[in-house]
Amino acid sequence: SFGYAFGVIIIDGSNGVVDTRIYKTDSNGNLLSTSIFPSQSTFYYPANSLIEGSDGGIYAEYTAGGNYSLYGAPANGTTWIFRVASDTPSSNWVATEVSPDGRFVYTFKDDNFRLDLSKIDVNTGERLGFDITNFLNGSVQDFRFGYAGGISVNDDGSLLVGTGFATPGGGGDAGAVIGKISANGAVIWRQEILNEGLFRIGPVGTTSEGGAIFAGEDVNSFNTSDDDETIFIKLTNTGALTPLCGGTPPPPGGGDIDLSLSVNSSNPSPSIWNSFSTTYTVSNAGPQTATGVSVDIPLPNGVVYSGGNEFSASQGSYSPYSSRRWNVGSLASGASATITINLFVNSSSSITLYGQVATANEDDGDSTPGNGSCCNANEDDEAALALGASSANNRELSVDEFLETGRPILINKIFPNPSAVGVVQFEILSNDFRNADLEIYDARGKQIDISSTGLNEGINNITIDVSQYRTGLYYILIPNQNMKYMPTKFVVQND
Repeated sequence: SFGYAFGVIIIDGSNGVVDTRIYKTDSNGNLLSTSIFPSQSTFYYPANSLIEGSDGGIYAEYTAGGNYSLYGAPANGTTWIFRVASDTPSSNWVATEVSPDGRFVYTFKDDNFRLDLSKIDVNTGERLGFDITNFLNGSVQDFRFGYAGGISVNDDGSLLVGTGFATPGGGGDAGAVIGKISANGAVIWRQEILNEGLFRIGPVGTTSEGGAIFAGEDVNSFNTSDDDETIFIKLTNTGALTPLCGGTPPPPGGGDIDLSLSVNSSNPSPSIWNSFSTTYTVSNAGPQTATGVSVDIPLPNGVVYSGGNEFSASQGSYSPYSSRRWNVGSLASGASATITINLFVNSSSSITLYGQVATANEDDGDSTPGNGSCCNANEDDEAALALGASSANNRELSVDEFLETGRPILINKIFPNPSAVGVVQFEILSNDFRNADLEIYDARGKQIDISSTGLNEGINNITIDVSQYRTGLYYILIPNQNMKYMPTKFVVQND
């Protein structure tokens, strides 16, 4: 975080004295600090990587004759060396991890096939002890060969631990033990996995549900006819194997997730040529996080999307002009997500809102995604809402009815509306021969088009090219005329 760190040894050729140092520099190579450890006569090689704590302390692994040591240079300026003595030079230092709060360093190694998990105070280098006897209880205690697989420190100070084991000299059972240990060394959960070959395994990390993922290599040491395999294991927050990894599926009628869908409208009876919004809420009442969640929300009859302001969602994405599917993503247990869709009424047709959960990766015990159809909700992952009938405030008139009004001009019909074909046709009634200007305005009142046309007495069908218009709401106005229902709205869909 500050730049670079280097683990260095300096050997005095005249007397064989070895100095071990850790240098810190900034990103430009300027020296920031030097940590010098006590001189010694043993040649310890720098090994593996240097690990940084949250406070900027550096912890480096060194080795001499196969015996690994940890050199600590914490932020307080002290230095210390930590060793686990080996009765033979066959120790294997597997992992060094610093706790998220920067107070402890954890080391995991197999020492002549005996496992050692140490918890070290970063300021003093003192081993605080970490008894993993209970973690190893079971078949693994009956085996002599233990192989440290790895550790991972969680935010709460607990550790995920993985190790392999086998009988000495080959043959017999082998396998792995994986589990979670609390910050004080208590076993939270463990899984013992028997296998025909050596299984060295370590944690990959935690899942969003508080479970864990481990990965390991099944080297089939005692069965040379088989190929090696890399294996991933996923566990729940209680350490149970998931069904994918050989665990027990949920009982019939139960489910890992419980998705439900609801819908409401900002206006229970929206009128024609007016806008309203509708909000869909998907919730997960199940014990497990739901993944791969999507919701299909078809466009009801009699409405179009409000161009440029089609929707807003608390999470995920929505495709109003193609699939009309809301890709929600993941929903944790007890979580909800919402999407608000803005609509414009362009017909006096009845409006029924509908949606259904289309996909989810996990099992939902009381509903099946994607098995519904508009416009009735039969399961709790569907939602339907019928809105009050829209009022038509500009009923189309016949020519005779129009002439009886005594008005000079009337825009009687617009079709198609909404238009997705690049043109809009206006049916204009006129009581005489005359010239007229047709002015087009966008929803903000800005004039974007004007054209002149000659009108005959009676019905006139005028076509306007809207292929270059952006999707949205527009108004047509014929100025200086005594007209009913002017300006008149229409919608263009070009996206």
